[in-house]
This record gives sequence, C-alpha cells and structure tokens, in this order.
Amino acid sequence: MTAWLMAVMVACTVPERDPNTVTEDDVRDALVKQDIKTVCLGLRSADESIQQFATEQLRVFDPEKAAPCLKEGLVNEQKAFREGVLIGLKGEKRNALGRVVAEVIKESSNKGREMAILKLGEVTAPAVNAAILAVAQNTSDTPSVRAASIRAIGGYKDNFDDVSELFEDGNPEVKAAVVEMLGLHTEEKSARSLIKEGLTHEDEGVRAAAMTAYRAHAGDRAEETLCKAMMEDTSPVVREASVRGFRKTKSVSAIRCLRKRAMELEENREVRVAILDSLKMAQGVAEKPAFAAMCDAIPFWLRSYVTDKLPEEDPETDIVKMQNDYDHENSEKCFAKAYAQKKNYTCHGHKYIAWFYKQMISDENLYVPECEEPEVE
Repeated sequence: MTAWLMAVMVACTVPERDPNTVTEDDVRDALVKQDIKTVCLGLRSADESIQQFATEQLRVFDPEKAAPCLKEGLVNEQKAFREGVLIGLKGEKRNALGRVVAEVIKESSNKGREMAILKLGEVTAPAVNAAILAVAQNTSDTPSVRAASIRAIGGYKDNFDDVSELFEDGNPEVKAAVVEMLGLHTEEKSARSLIKEGLTHEDEGVRAAAMTAYRAHAGDRAEETLCKAMMEDTSPVVREASVRGFRKTKSVSAIRCLRKRAMELEENREVRVAILDSLKMAQGVAEKPAFAAMCDAIPFWLRSYVTDKLPEEDPETDIVKMQNDYDHENSEKCFAKAYAQKKNYTCHGHKYIAWFYKQMISDENLYVPECEEPEVE
C-alpha cells in the first residue's frame, strides 16, 4: 500500500470537529480564510450566541454555497429549530437563502415552529414571506402555528389583503390573530369594519384582540366601547384588554371609567394588575386624577383583596406601595384616610397600611399588629 493511499485513508477516518468547541474567534478566522466548513460548524453549536454569530458570517458567503450549510444548521438532531440561527438571519433579503428557510418552515414535524415563524417574520426574503403566508392559509396546520404565522407577517402592508381574507377563517385563534394584525393597519378603513365586527364575537380571544385593535384605530372615540367592556364583559381576558386600552391615556374621561372599575370587585388578578398599570401610566392632564383614583381606591382594595397575606407578596397588585412610588407627595393624606378604616380590614390589611403610615409620619408608638401566617400543608 502506497504512502499516498494510507494518508488518504487516515484523512477519511478523522472525525468531524465537535461543533461545541467552535468559538467566535474560530468563526472570525474562518471568515478571513473563507473556510465555510468551520462557519457551518458554528451554526450547530449548542451556544445560541455562537449560532447567531456564525449565521451572520455565513451570509457573507455566496448564497448558493451557504444554502446547504443553512439547511443543516436550522434544526438540530431532535428536529427542533436553533433559535440563534433564526436570529442570525434577521434582515436577510435574498431568496437563495430564503428558499431554504421556506422549505424547512413548512415541515410540520419540526419542533418549535411557532417561535421559528415569529423570528422569521424579520427575514424579508420574498420566499420566506410567501412560505409563512402559506402556513397561515393552510387550514390543515395547527391553529397556534397559523396564528403565529399571521402575527409574523400580518403587519406588512403588502400582506394586508391576504390577512384580511383570513378574517373569515372558522378557527377563533386564527381570527383573533387576524384582528390583532388589522389593528396595525390604521390607515385602512376596511380593517376597522372587520375589527368592529370582532368586538361582539362569541370568542373571548377575538373580542379581546378587537378591543386592542379598535383602540388603535379609533383613539379616544373607542372610550365608550372599552369602558362598557371592562365593566360588563363576562370574560376577564376581554376586561383586561379593555383596561389596557387606556394605558398611557391623556383623557380624563378614560380615568373616570378606570376609577369606577377600580372601585368595583374584580376577582381576576390579571385585570387588577391592568387597572393599576393603566392608572400609574396616565399622562398629561389625566395623571393627577389617575393618582387620585389610586389613592381613593386603597381602602377598597385592602378590604376586598387582602386576606391571609401581605400585598408585598404580589407587587403588581400592591396598590399601597404603587401609590407611594408614583404620587409620594400625597401619600401621607392617602394613608391617613386608609388607616382610619383599619377596622374593616383583615389583620394583614391592617398591618400593611399601619406599617406604611407609621413610616410616613415617623410615629414609633403607632400600633402595627402581628398576624398569624396560614399553615403550609
């Protein structure tokens, strides 16, 4: 056997380098040497930052040479999408790489398609857009994947007509995604008519999406609709969306509605979070009445929602601390009024407002009760 043949045989038995040993420096060096093989190995690293960096460098190579590498790197051995590779493709416009992605994204057996499709919405290659639209239109595909597809490309003006047609889809999850995206097309009058139709849809997800979209289109003219929904709709999902429609409002009338909502019992935690968030984020002339509403609601919230634990254990619904953080100059007055109603609270409610009021007035003699903690089963 000749020395040449032995060398060839040895070379053929050398194992491929472990992709997890590839570093960013390796990828940089490979780019200088035009060593596409090492760059390709970086796509298959377990480190998402390496995946992303290697993918960004791969795009420097001729697309025809890079395409096979991209196809191998998009999904791992478990057929799950590599997120770093998807991020690294952001802004890619060329169909030579886009066609690779389009082929892989349609494969229903691949895992993590919702995440992948949403990431690929930022890949502007026409082939990718067409593939994602095809998934959205495929009634045999999973509704959540179809909805993700609509969200990925539905905001692009060129897709408006195709997305609008999907409003007639029978699946509520898909319809809700369509309505959500129509909310982005504020210059399209036909979008508003579909959104208004969604306001009274039987599915809560569609109604919630319509509340948000209608606010985007109608602005302050949506106040009456939002206010009615947050007070009367039986779905907490819709009530939350309606309340969040007033986030960053500059309207005093919107604050009057939020004030009324804050003073009525709300069993759902997420809606309560939304109420406080919208009040604290009021702007302009609406800020002062919003803070006043928060102050006046403290006794009701302590009486209604504080039972066997302190509000600080759920900071997003802690109206006492939130008032103090956002309108501190009026806290002493607010806490005094709330403290005066201490007999109406549980021990925990009494303890919490007493502790805050004690710090505010610097009175060491103010009584702060000790409360029994619930037994842990």
